[in-house]
Amino acid sequence: PAQAYDYLGSQIAFNAAETLVTYAPNETEPKPLLAADLPEVSPDGLTYTFVLRAGVKFADGTPFNATAVKFSLERARDFGAKDSEAAGFLLSGIRSITAPSDDKVVISLSQPNVTFLSRLAYSVASIVSPAAYANNTLTGTEDGPAVTAKYKTDTIVGSGPYRITAYKEKESIDLEANPDYWGPAPKTQRIRLRLMDKSSALKLALQNNEVDIAFRTLQPDENTFFKDRPGFKLIEGKGSGIRYLVINVTAKPWDDVNLRRA
Repeated sequence: PAQAYDYLGSQIAFNAAETLVTYAPNETEPKPLLAADLPEVSPDGLTYTFVLRAGVKFADGTPFNATAVKFSLERARDFGAKDSEAAGFLLSGIRSITAPSDDKVVISLSQPNVTFLSRLAYSVASIVSPAAYANNTLTGTEDGPAVTAKYKTDTIVGSGPYRITAYKEKESIDLEANPDYWGPAPKTQRIRLRLMDKSSALKLALQNNEVDIAFRTLQPDENTFFKDRPGFKLIEGKGSGIRYLVINVTAKPWDDVNLRRA
């Protein structure tokens, strides 16, 4: 989770691990997940105090506590400072984290940030087992390839409703319901995600009944193809994601304000 800044990687992390806060389906405001409630925020916006959910364990049996939160967030932040392509940069505003007790975490920011809860809801802030990732942390001296070599890339050890049982690069990822999950048991015991390089291949697999669900990976015209097709159901919903256009106002022709207005 400290590395993934892509949609698929994040979705795997969201199922195998969990964050302090999350976005519920069709909601646009963060809700508590591993936190027992939303945090108490200091008047200056610099300090977030979380009380943690009790009775949670990671998939390897390690207990979830404030030490694990501190370990996970600092680990991701430190990777972000060394790897420009990693999602850890989203946590760069964290100045310090303290764990005054097993069920309480205090996060201090370098400056106020109204997006901080949204960042904590992203997969980069997944809380992972300190025991499972003990050898996948930075000492501070690594640089270049030595940084990326420290990632744990073959599995995720978190507290999510699923755990990864098999991974074949560019082919498939197998998930199995976590029997020790603290929350409601998943309705589906086993899931296989097939990895395809083109949406056209996924469309064909759907037509041939080779896959059951395609999630946010088809092109708009392919979605339209299935919208009213017998035997298929197209489901739409609200989400927290946005799309935006960035213009470099120092480069031609966009340095012309009249062109930007037009």
